[in-house]
Amino acid sequence: MPRPKAFDPDEALEQAMRLFWARGFAATSMSDLVEKMGVSRQSLYDTFGDKQAIFIAALKRFRDQVGAPLRQFWASEEPVRPALRRLFDAVIAQELVRGCPRGCMMFHAAVAGADAGPEAERLLADNNQEIERGFIDRMRRAQERGEIGDHHDPAALGRFFVATLAGLRLSAKQGQSAEALRDVVRVTLGVLG
Repeated sequence: MPRPKAFDPDEALEQAMRLFWARGFAATSMSDLVEKMGVSRQSLYDTFGDKQAIFIAALKRFRDQVGAPLRQFWASEEPVRPALRRLFDAVIAQELVRGCPRGCMMFHAAVAGADAGPEAERLLADNNQEIERGFIDRMRRAQERGEIGDHHDPAALGRFFVATLAGLRLSAKQGQSAEALRDVVRVTLGVLG
């Protein structure tokens, strides 16, 4: 009979996610992970696999945790302007939580490039496509309801809001204040007319 784990795998993965989020894949060693996760090297391998597998699991965890406001926005029946404001306000709040690395872990991993391997690249590309599709679909619904004018291109708007989202996260990582980030949101929402 296998021995019960002497650690909480969920909490260990949370610690790995925070470490990768703060340092990135390349700058995080297995020794760093062992120390931060509070797990022996063998238990780490037995439970999670190698560094790339831990990174993939950490990216998925980040996506699931941080993606809730996006999923709510996409599913919302609320008019698009207040729904967008609520989404951007939630993102700003996420970014300004003390003790949390700032910026989007997925965005930073994508910028860092292929050092995490092809599986990570696929996950990052799929995530970006899902976000873009979600925004475009939401803009199409808004246009069908008459919330935005026919002169708007829903695909272009969707891509613009994806870029704004990435820009907000990057600006927060660079130390912009909540007030400065809200200025960006105010101007962004003006695009809708």
